[in-house]
Amino acid sequence: MAVGQGPPIGLVDAETPGQGDHMDLLAAAVLDDDRFRVPESPAAPTGVAWLRGSVPRFAEGERHQRLRSLVEEVVADLELGLDLSPGASPGASASASASASASAGASRGAPAGASPDGTTDLRRAGGGDPTLRLLSLLGLEAGCAADVALVAGAYQPHAPQSREADAAADRLVVALGPRDERTAAVLCVLVQAHAATAALVDARRAGRGGPPVPTTRRLGPDGVEVEVDLTGAPFGRGRHACPGRAVALALTAAALAEPRGDDVRHD
Repeated sequence: MAVGQGPPIGLVDAETPGQGDHMDLLAAAVLDDDRFRVPESPAAPTGVAWLRGSVPRFAEGERHQRLRSLVEEVVADLELGLDLSPGASPGASASASASASASAGASRGAPAGASPDGTTDLRRAGGGDPTLRLLSLLGLEAGCAADVALVAGAYQPHAPQSREADAAADRLVVALGPRDERTAAVLCVLVQAHAATAALVDARRAGRGGPPVPTTRRLGPDGVEVEVDLTGAPFGRGRHACPGRAVALALTAAALAEPRGDDVRHD
């Protein structure tokens, strides 16, 4: 494809899995190139489309900066609920402050696994499942995990869409609070972490490296959509780099520290 005035950056011909259309696969360096933009989503009143239109993943410019700052606030609150200090052991107890509790999970009640002093023990909060751990840290019921999975499956515009996913998104909005950008930021973290963190855990258990999500998409200067190989940038890079890297790694470490059912010996 043409890429404006400069030469292609790491261009490789590729076929998108499960899709018949030819699509170029570019190296991660294009994520630092302002000529390549994310496919933007318009505003919508409800459903998964509302979420896509309210998060930084599908926004650029000033709107992206504003929405990303809200996601970064949610991530910062979660980091207060995880022990991310240097030398901390995987799965160690969290030291959530009262302010973090009020900010991340306030109107939704105390997280499951929280002790009387407000700290959250990841070993009790959600078992070995990263999504359940996040739900617990946010004060949401474990039953919300099914809705998170439905929304995650329809999150990308090119993914199959369904009324079930739209209904799940609306139920999560009700559980989280008012339909506003702050609620969208929390839901953004939940949905984007769901499949990616689970994939990261599975890969590490199997002894594999590499990114949890193999590719992402961008629109080139000519308006043609391309895929970007994330092998050298597992959490992205540039203005759309994942702000939740530390949280994802902490959740992965905690999950790997948990024995799985087939790892438990019965004498």
